[in-house]
Amino acid sequence: MKSFNKNIFVISIVILGLLLIPGFFAAWGADEGDPNQSFPWPFLRICFEVLRFPSHTLFWNFILKFDALFFLGFAFNIIFYSFIVERLFFFVRKFRKGKSDKET
Repeated sequence: MKSFNKNIFVISIVILGLLLIPGFFAAWGADEGDPNQSFPWPFLRICFEVLRFPSHTLFWNFILKFDALFFLGFAFNIIFYSFIVERLFFFVRKFRKGKSDKET
């Protein structure tokens, strides 16, 4: 993958990590029955539900047996989604370049 853009990858790791951390606390508060769930907490809780996939959704029983995997699973998810974001940027850029080449 010689066209892998490390900058987009790192930026997406930071952004997704910054969504995951407050999302984790928003989901925790909702599980505890916190009635103060005004904006942006419901949005962050939804972000957390998305960002916990695939590791915590698919391997939850395994994660419960090994507590150290709880946060490692989150790290894997963030890296996984960052890779997907980087590839989406690559394909959009490639599509736009190919489209502009055909117009000229």
